[in-house]
Amino acid sequence: MHSYSPKKGSNPSMKNFGQEGKYEMFEEVHFVDRVKRRHMDSATSILECVTMEWVKNRVDEFTPEKMIEHCKKHYPQQMTEFMKLVEQDKHGIGKPNNKE
Repeated sequence: MHSYSPKKGSNPSMKNFGQEGKYEMFEEVHFVDRVKRRHMDSATSILECVTMEWVKNRVDEFTPEKMIEHCKKHYPQQMTEFMKLVEQDKHGIGKPNNKE
């Protein structure tokens, strides 16, 4: 999810701040195994990592591969752990009907 707030030191009460003001972007990333309504409401992009298909995507030039690379670069530890779980899910490891 990306959210924007007035940049520190800026004056949001000035005329035309919405168009001319300075903002800073905040990024929040969630690695989840189930998408909830709040995720759908607030997310910029949601990628189903098992199928590599978008659940939601508001960024035209963003591809699943770009999203994976972005997360690997900026969230390496969380991404590594999450991708281990994705691989297990792809192969059915840890599922009740699977013979390990």
